[in-house]
Amino acid sequence: MDKKAALTAMDKDPDSLDKALKNWPSSDLRSKIRQDNRIKLTFGIHPRIVEMENTSKLNEWISDLEWLLKANRVVAVGECGLDNSGRKWDVEKQIKFFEKQIVIAVKRDLPLVIHCRGDERTDEICLNTLVRLLPKHFKLHRHCFNGDEMMYRKWKTSFPNCKFGISPFILNDQKYPKYRSLVCNMKLKDIVLETDAPYLHSEFEDFGSPLMIKDICEKLANIFLCSVEEIANITTKNATDVYSII
Repeated sequence: MDKKAALTAMDKDPDSLDKALKNWPSSDLRSKIRQDNRIKLTFGIHPRIVEMENTSKLNEWISDLEWLLKANRVVAVGECGLDNSGRKWDVEKQIKFFEKQIVIAVKRDLPLVIHCRGDERTDEICLNTLVRLLPKHFKLHRHCFNGDEMMYRKWKTSFPNCKFGISPFILNDQKYPKYRSLVCNMKLKDIVLETDAPYLHSEFEDFGSPLMIKDICEKLANIFLCSVEEIANITTKNATDVYSII
């Protein structure tokens, strides 16, 4: 599906893109991706997909997931987590399949990429689930983090090795006016950069691109009063640390 067409369709029907993506990448596609040694892979069952699919199919995908994680250059399990952002949700069902993926991550000794969207209760349930099932030293990537300073400190206290993804939210001051303040109160050693392209975009663009990583880096250099190179070096090290990439 063409990215622009996909996002246009998603504007009309928020679940349409989810429906189009309810398949693992094909073996041929995975092989093509691996031709570029810079690319690493993660596999997981997104909570919005959990919400849409029946339990029988989800259990089948859990079995698939265990097999996929054995492949070369897989560095994490995810995205997985909880999501009740603006829609009805089956919290017990989402927790059940989140827990299954946590157990798999522990078994495979792989970090988790956490998708957590919704209100404070959603965040609390997500964090409590992780605390219940993971050792304190476990590595997490809190994908596209957009919480507040208190939430940031709560996650760091529970999981000191957690890294927080700073996304194009930082490029959209009008829509996310408090985001800059949050980032100002974070430590650089806790930050990784991500674009979540094509879903997130700046206030000047209609669609996102991986090239926005440079814009995010420049914005952080301005916030932390240091060079773009220093931001790039520190956040790259943070990413290689959380994903154990040599």
